[in-house]
Amino acid sequence: MSVFENNKEQTKISWLIAGAVGFVISARMLEVGVHYFCIVADNPVSRFMNGNTAAFVLYGITMAGIFEECGRLIILKYILKKYCTRENAVIYGIGHGGIEILTVLLPASGHSAAYAGRYLSGAVSERHSASVGS
Repeated sequence: MSVFENNKEQTKISWLIAGAVGFVISARMLEVGVHYFCIVADNPVSRFMNGNTAAFVLYGITMAGIFEECGRLIILKYILKKYCTRENAVIYGIGHGGIEILTVLLPASGHSAAYAGRYLSGAVSERHSASVGS
């Protein structure tokens, strides 16, 4: 008996892949178009978002919720509905969360580690003290 085996059917690795693909499509591809309009493009909406911290935070929370959760709902309810068991849903979530870590958290951690290395070597503190004294 494998770890992923249920009494009636076996949980498939395709659910893990579907979770990863679902996150990439919903949060990393579709959401980018809205971000471009609301944050990057030069229009009244982006100027408001970039000038108001509370609005920017609320926008980020709302967009993440809409795109990630709606993408998850569509995939689990309509695309993968035939074999939707509790175990498959958990495997889907592992794929979704795993690819989110790889595409969001790891690059940010690498950037922070590089900045920390520069700070510890003294390259950042010299520039910072020069700009503060001006």
